[in-house]
Parts: sequence; C-alpha cells; structure tokens
Amino acid sequence: MIAAKAMADELEGLNDAERLLVKASIDDIAADTPMSEVAAVRIKKLMPKVLTTGGEVLRKLIVDVASDTAAKVLKGN
Repeated sequence: MIAAKAMADELEGLNDAERLLVKASIDDIAADTPMSEVAAVRIKKLMPKVLTTGGEVLRKLIVDVASDTAAKVLKGN
C-alpha cells in the first residue's frame, strides 16, 4: 500500500484533490468492506487521466493489494 500511495504522488494528470482521493481509496480497496467497491470505482474513473507508464504501475500496485471484491471491479469482471 505504501508503494501505491507513493506512486500516486508521482503521477501527472491528477490535481491535488484527486491524488488525495486515490491515496485514501487505496486503504478502502485493500480491506474487504462495503467501501471497497466504491473506492475501486473511484480509482477506475480516475485512471484514464493517468494513462502513462506510471498509471499502469499504479493500477498494478493497487490490484496487487486489492481485496477480491475490489480487484474484480478494477479488472472489469
């Protein structure tokens, strides 16, 4: 989770509020709670703004720490 949050700080295309939202959503994605799916949808909506190498790295890091429920949302399953 630390690496994913650090990568969020390195991405171009996000404003400060969006970076904070991504970082806050990472915690929700990692846990299997009712907020997991909401956080995954938030991240998925922001990813087109960072379709760079860094964005792909962030997506991979997030999917790696995601709960099963959130991972399904992020992968589109």
